[in-house]
Amino acid sequence: MIILDNRNVILIPKCLVSPNYQAKWNGKKAEWQELYLNYLKRKDIKIVTMPCPEATFDSCYTGLGRDPHSYYFYKKLDGFNEHCNRCGYITIRTIERLIAADYTICAIVGIKNSPTCAAGHLFVGGREGTKLINGIFLNTLTVMATKYDIPIVEIDKRFIANSIKQLDIALLSLKDKE
Repeated sequence: MIILDNRNVILIPKCLVSPNYQAKWNGKKAEWQELYLNYLKRKDIKIVTMPCPEATFDSCYTGLGRDPHSYYFYKKLDGFNEHCNRCGYITIRTIERLIAADYTICAIVGIKNSPTCAAGHLFVGGREGTKLINGIFLNTLTVMATKYDIPIVEIDKRFIANSIKQLDIALLSLKDKE
C-alpha cells in the first residue's frame, strides 16, 4: 500500500522507470526494471528521476534511440562533460528542494557499467575491462552532493537480488542515523 504522507524518496536514473531512455539494444528486456520498481513500491519509497545526460545531449550520436556507446566515447564527446555538470546542478536543486520540503532522500541510484550513471563499477572495454570508477554524470553528481551525505547505491541489471540487498543496507544505515 502506498502511504501518501510517507516522505522517503530515492533518486534514480530515468531508464529504471522507462526503458526508452536506454541505448537501443535488440532483444532487451525490462524485467530488471520491473523487479526493482516493485521493490521500491513494496517499501513505499517515492521515486524521483534524475536527468539522463545521454538522452538529453544534443548530438547526432545521443538522444533517445541512440546506439550504445562507451565511457571514453562520451568522455571525449565535445560538450558532454559540461552537459553532465548542468544535469548535476538540476539534480542538486531537486535535492535541495526535497530537503527543504522535509523529504528524506534514501539514496541516489547508479547503474553498473553505465558510461554516465555507473556508481563504482564501469566496464570501459578493451584490455582495461572493468574499472572501479563512477560514470561521468554520477561522478559529477557525487562531488556536488557530498555535503548532503546521501548513500550512493549501484544496481546491477544481472544481479538484481544482490542490488536490492545493497539498497536494504543503505536504508538500514539511514534508520541508524535517525
